[in-house]
Amino acid sequence: MAHASKSSVSQHHHPRSSTTAGYANNGQVAIDVAVSQYKQARASQGSNFVNSGQAILEETNKSAYSGFAVTPYTPRRQIDQCEQALHNTNRSQYRIEDDHEERWYVTKSPHLRECFTEFLGTFVMICFGMGVNNQVVLSEEGNGTWLSINMAWGIAVLMGVYCSEGVSGAHMNCAVSFAHAVYGRLPWWKFPGYCVAQTLGAFLGACTIYLLDYQKLMKADPNKETTQANFATYPNPDISNVTAFYSEALATSMLLLCIYAITDQRNRSPGTVGTPFAFCLMIMALGMSFGMNT
Repeated sequence: MAHASKSSVSQHHHPRSSTTAGYANNGQVAIDVAVSQYKQARASQGSNFVNSGQAILEETNKSAYSGFAVTPYTPRRQIDQCEQALHNTNRSQYRIEDDHEERWYVTKSPHLRECFTEFLGTFVMICFGMGVNNQVVLSEEGNGTWLSINMAWGIAVLMGVYCSEGVSGAHMNCAVSFAHAVYGRLPWWKFPGYCVAQTLGAFLGACTIYLLDYQKLMKADPNKETTQANFATYPNPDISNVTAFYSEALATSMLLLCIYAITDQRNRSPGTVGTPFAFCLMIMALGMSFGMNT
């Protein structure tokens, strides 16, 4: 009777114990059902379902990038069972991958992949950045203001990081690549390729926006005397070249300082999810703080 009474008291004081166990059992059942559905789909299709950018859902827990050449920035994290079940329930992200499917172009060179992604990330960043510059200036602030320029540039960097961070580290700036090479984060032999890719991506992005706004540019500045500042950095007429150089040097120093502080794992790092957003806020702050002189 004493044992029965003690058990009754325990159940009376802990009514959630059975509920918690029920939640756990329900979660395990959901995982088992999802895995079972995935295996049945594989058996019926005779091919592997592949998540379009996150993970190859195999029992062997291979990396999402196992079919490509490895780079220093290739994610090493494996997908656990809970995450597999989550991915298995989202059928809209799957495609059927045939063993005999011919891919349009896949390079086996890790460095070439890094250069391609630096090109893409820089291109995306410049398209958004130059786009907002021209929109605000050519509309005479009718379709934007100084604030929208800085906010759009921050978002431009955010989108560029998302396009290239997983493969090349998303430098998108020769100064960043140079600093990484100096501090041993980037081999020196990779530095020229990064710079060439970033430069080509920037010029192609600028050309894309130039073609987009060509008619407006010709109407606003037929002699091409004032709108060059939409595409490049020029000193303010009220300051000297020395002040302009100091302004750019200070802004670049702050850029690199913040990048190293944000990505330092021994510091209060925002993590892999928060880092791109921290870069976005940093670019906004730099534009709002140091953008007046140049």
